[in-house]
Amino acid sequence: MQSMSKMVFRRLMLRKGVALLLALVFVVSTVGLYIAFVNVTTDLPTADRQLQPAEDVSKSSSPPDLSPTTATFPQTREEEHASTFETSLPASPVRRGSLANSTADECVFSSAQPKSPADIEMTRLFDTLPFDNPDGGVWKQGYDITYKMASFDEHPLEVFIVPHSHNDPGWLKTFEDYYTSQTRSILTLITDALAANSKRRFIWAEISYLDLWWQEQGRSRRNQFRKLVENGQMEIVTGGWVMTDEANSYYYAMIDQLIEGHSWIKQNLPGVTPHSGWSIDPFGYNPTLAYILGETGMHNMVIQRVHYAIKKHLAINKALEFGWRQLWDHSKTTDIFCHLMPFYSYDIPHTCGPDPKICCQFDFKRIDGNPDCPWGVRPEAITDGNVVHKAEMLADQYRKKAQLFRTNVLLVPLGDDFRYDNQREVNDQYTNYERLIGYINSHPEMKMKVQFGTLTEFFKALRKYTGTTEHQIPAGFPIFSGDFFTYCDREMDYWSGYYTSRPFHKRMDRVLETNLRVAEVLYSVAVAKKVPMDPSTPVQLTKARRNLGLFQHHDGITGTAKNHVVMDYTQRLTYSITAMKKAAASSAQSLLLAPRHNPGSLIFDIEEIFPAADSLPQKIVIDIGATGRTVVIFNSLPHSRHQVVLLRVNSHKVLVKDAVGTLVPCQLSPVWSKENTISSEEFEVVFVASLGALGFATYQLVPADKGAPPASVELINHSTLSAVFQTQAHVGGDITLTTSHLTASFSPDKGLLQHVEIQDLRVDISADLVMYQSKHSGNEKSGAYLFLPEGEAHSIVQGQKPAVMVTKGALMQEVCTVFSVITHCVQVFESPGVEGKSLGIKNTVDIRQEMDKELAMRFATSVHNMEGVYYTDLNGFQLVRRRTVSKLPLQGNVYPMPSAALLQDRSVRITLFTAQPLGVSSLKQGWLEVMLDRRLSQDDSRGLGQGVTDNLYTREMFKLLVEERKHKTAQPSDLTATLAYPSLLGHHTSDILLHPLQTLVVKPSHVGLPLFHTHSLLTSPFPCDLHLVNLRSIMDSDPPTNAAMILHRRGFDCGYETEPLTCSLEGGKLSLSNIFSDFSVTKAVSTSLSLLHEYEPLPTLSLHVPPMEVQTYKLSW
Repeated sequence: MQSMSKMVFRRLMLRKGVALLLALVFVVSTVGLYIAFVNVTTDLPTADRQLQPAEDVSKSSSPPDLSPTTATFPQTREEEHASTFETSLPASPVRRGSLANSTADECVFSSAQPKSPADIEMTRLFDTLPFDNPDGGVWKQGYDITYKMASFDEHPLEVFIVPHSHNDPGWLKTFEDYYTSQTRSILTLITDALAANSKRRFIWAEISYLDLWWQEQGRSRRNQFRKLVENGQMEIVTGGWVMTDEANSYYYAMIDQLIEGHSWIKQNLPGVTPHSGWSIDPFGYNPTLAYILGETGMHNMVIQRVHYAIKKHLAINKALEFGWRQLWDHSKTTDIFCHLMPFYSYDIPHTCGPDPKICCQFDFKRIDGNPDCPWGVRPEAITDGNVVHKAEMLADQYRKKAQLFRTNVLLVPLGDDFRYDNQREVNDQYTNYERLIGYINSHPEMKMKVQFGTLTEFFKALRKYTGTTEHQIPAGFPIFSGDFFTYCDREMDYWSGYYTSRPFHKRMDRVLETNLRVAEVLYSVAVAKKVPMDPSTPVQLTKARRNLGLFQHHDGITGTAKNHVVMDYTQRLTYSITAMKKAAASSAQSLLLAPRHNPGSLIFDIEEIFPAADSLPQKIVIDIGATGRTVVIFNSLPHSRHQVVLLRVNSHKVLVKDAVGTLVPCQLSPVWSKENTISSEEFEVVFVASLGALGFATYQLVPADKGAPPASVELINHSTLSAVFQTQAHVGGDITLTTSHLTASFSPDKGLLQHVEIQDLRVDISADLVMYQSKHSGNEKSGAYLFLPEGEAHSIVQGQKPAVMVTKGALMQEVCTVFSVITHCVQVFESPGVEGKSLGIKNTVDIRQEMDKELAMRFATSVHNMEGVYYTDLNGFQLVRRRTVSKLPLQGNVYPMPSAALLQDRSVRITLFTAQPLGVSSLKQGWLEVMLDRRLSQDDSRGLGQGVTDNLYTREMFKLLVEERKHKTAQPSDLTATLAYPSLLGHHTSDILLHPLQTLVVKPSHVGLPLFHTHSLLTSPFPCDLHLVNLRSIMDSDPPTNAAMILHRRGFDCGYETEPLTCSLEGGKLSLSNIFSDFSVTKAVSTSLSLLHEYEPLPTLSLHVPPMEVQTYKLSW
C-alpha cells in the first residue's frame, strides 16, 4: 500500500505512547524553526494581494520561504502550520487523530471552545454581511473585475479545464430511464474519446451509474476503462453511490452510500483511491460531509451552490479556496481543502469567467442552437480564421476569474447535466478546445498555459505553486468553519422548501435506515457465529444498501423529483424495508434457535407492514387465540434499555408475562378509527420491556378472563361509546398528564400543550398549528425547492372545535386532537427508562384538500434564549448555532432539521427531536416552529416543471425533552456559542425515535419452539457516549469473514442530569476482546471510514475513539 502523505500523518496520528512522544518532539523542533522566519498575523489577506509561487518542494526538503521578502500578503492563522509540520512520511497509512482529543475529559471537551478559531466563521459572518444585491454588471451578483497583464509576467496563469457530466440518479426521469437514454452513451463515448487522445481528461462521480454500465461491458471495455483511470485520464471523484444531499440526509446514510461506492471501486478498480470530493449540485453544504470525506482519506473538495452574497464576500477577500475545519475541532486535525466555484452555476456559461454571454460562446454543444445561448450569441466552431479572436476572448475570461483566487492556478469545469451524451457534442467540445489550447500555449505573450485536467492535477499544481507538499492544506489560505445554509441563488429566493417537501418519503428514509441497520447487525453476528443462514440475505442487504444510497441523491430525499420518479424511489424503499424486516427476522431466528430446532422457514410474523408503497405502515393484529402468542423484542442499541411497547391485539382479555412466566404490569388502550370511534375488534396492550445491550427479550401474550386494566377515556367536543373502555366528558380546567418524571398541561378547549413541569420547574410551552399561504403571484413562487410565503402564518386552531380524546392509564397517557388537516397526539410514559423523561408527539397529516398551503407546528415557550440564538443539527452529527436575522426574509431564516433543534437559557433547555427531516425556524424569542407538509400547485422555475401535489397521508414522530440545567451559572457566551451538544439524555432520547425496538411475533404453528428467551449479543454495554453506527458485513467472500464496526463517540453537554441512564463513561475506550457473547474477535484493524485504507492492527484488541470522531474498524473472527 502506498505511503500516505505527510498531511495525513499529522491528521491521522496514532495514539500509542511512542507515536505521541515522537510527534511531540517533532512539533517542538519544527515550530521552533518555523518561528524564526515567519511573520504571523491573524488578519485575512486583502483582495488585491496574490500568493506568489514557491520553489518546487520536490527539489528541496526545506520549507518554503514565506517571509515578507517573498510573500506580499498577511498570513492567516494556519499558515504557520501549513508547510513545516511534516518532514517524513510514515511507512504505512495511519488514522488521523489529535493529541488533545485523545486525552480530553468529556466535559472539558464539550465545554471548551476551539483554541484556534477560524479566520471565517459562518455563524458570525451572517451578523455582518449586508445581504444586498446591487447590479454587478456582466457578473450580476458580483462586481466588475479588472486585471493587469503584468501580474502574469513572472508566473503565467495555469488553467485546468476539467470536463465532467453531472448525472442525477433520478430527477425528471427515473434512475434507469436516465441510464438507458443518456448515461450509458456518456460513459461509452467518453471512454472512446479519452482512449483516442492521451491529453484528454474527464471526471466521474456517481458510482451507481458506473455500476450499471460496468455490468454491460465485456472484459476488453472494462480493461480499457481501468487503464484510463490508472493513467490519470479518467478520475473518480468522491466515489459515492450518489452525490448526496447534505440538508436532509442522516450521517449513517451519508457514510453508508460512500462505503457502498468505495467498496465497488475496491472490487472493480483495485488500487484506485478517490482524492477529491465533487459536490456541485446539492442545495447547500455543511461540515459533516467535509468531515466524512476527510475521514475516508480525501484531501480536497469542490462545491458550488452557496448564497450569492456569501460568494461575493469570499471573492472580494480571495477566500473562495479555504481549509474547512469542524466547529468542534480543538486540535486542527479535521481540515480539508475546499474550492468554491464563484459564479451562479456549474454550467459552462458560468464557469469560464464572470461574463456568461461570452462563456456561453465556448459551450460547443450549443453550436446548432439546441440548447441556445440565452444571451443571444451562439458558439462558433474554432477555425484558423477565428482562433485568434476566440482565444483572446476566452483568455480574458480566465484572467478575470483568476483575480478571485490567491494563486495563478485556475480550475475551469467544462460540463453540465448529462453532457457528452452524443458523438457530435463529444467531438465539438474536445476538438474546439484543443484548437484553443494549442493556440494559447503556442503564444507566450498570452502568459498562460492551458490543459485538460482532473481535480487531482489541479490541486497538485496549486500545492506546488504554494510550496506545499501533497495533501496538506496549501499555505496562505484562510480557515473556514460553519455551514452554507440556507442557499439562495437570486434575489430573495431561498431554497428552504425542500427541507420539508414530500415528508412521507423523508420518513420512509429513516424507516429503511433503522431496518437496514438492524439487519446488518444481526446478520453480521449470525455469520460470525457460523449458524445456518438464509442464502438470499447478502443479496438483499446489498440491494437495500443501494436503494437507501440512491435515495440520498440530492433530488431524492429532498423531495424535488417528478411524481413518477418519486414513486420509483418509494417502491424501492418499500421493497427494501420489507426485505430488511425479513432478513432481520431470519438472522434473529438463527441466533435464537439451536440449529437442530430451526425449521428453515421463517417462524416469525413481521409486526409492522407496508400494505402499499404509498400508504402508512400498519401494525398486524395479533390473534391471541386460546393458548396465547409469543413475541420477541430486539434492542439494536449497544446500551441496555427499558421502553414501553405497544402491541395491537384482537382481544381485551389479555395479559403479559416475561420469559419465566412472571406477570408484567400492562395496560389496555383503545384503538381509534379514522372516524374517531373506538374499535371493538382491535386493542393496544401496553407494557414496559427490559432489554440488554444488543439484546433480545421474549414475552408471552396470554388470554385471561380478567385482562389488562383498561385506560380511561375523556372526550371534549366528541362522544363515542365502548363496551370495554369507560368514556366520559372531560370536566374542569386544564387537561393534565402526570408521570413520576413530569406533568404536562393542555388547554381544555383545543387539547394543545400549554406547559410542562419537571421537579420544581415550570416551563411554558404553548403549542399551535399554523398555516402559511404560499406566494403565487409574479415570477417568484413557492415550489418543491423554494419556500416563498405570502406573509406570516395564521393559526388553524382558531374557529375550530376539534374533537379531543384523552386516554389515561398506568403506563401511557395521551391527548389526541383532531383538526381538519392534522391529528395531533401527545403521549407521556411511566417508564424507568429514558422514554419516561420526554413527551412523545405524533402528527398524522393530510393536507390533500388544501392548495398552495404550508403547514407548521409551533411551540411558543418561556425560554429566554439570548440574542434569539437556537441550535439545529447537521445530519444528526452535530449542532450548530442559528439566529433569526432581521435583514433576511422569513424564508431565509428556515433551516434544515434532520434530527433535532433546541432552545436554552440559564435555567432550562428544550430540545425537539424528530424522526424525519423537516424545516425549522425560531422567528421570535422562545419559539420553535417545524414545517410539517406543503402542497403547491405551481413550479418554482428551478427545472422540475411541476408543483408538489402528490401529498400522502403522512405520520411524523417527535420527542420533546425539557431539561433543567444543573448549575444556573452559565455565562452568556456559553449559551450563544457557535456550537452546542445534546445532553447524554438527549442523545438517548433521539435513539428512541431513530432506533425503535424491533418486534417479532412467533407464528401460532411455532409457539412451542425452544427459543433462547433472554439473550444479549454483547457481554457488556458500550459506554454511554459510544454509539454503534453500524456493524456491516464486508461482502468480499461467501460467507463473509469480516465486518466493519463503525463507532461514533458523541460529544455531550455535561450541564444536565443523566438519570435514568445506567451506562458508564470510559473516556472513549473499548476492548473488543470477548465483547460479543456468541463469538470472539480474532483480529481488528483500524481503517479509513469507508474501508479503502487499512491502517494498523490493534494488537490488544483495544481501541480509543476521541470525542466527536467517527471511526471504522475491520473485525475478523
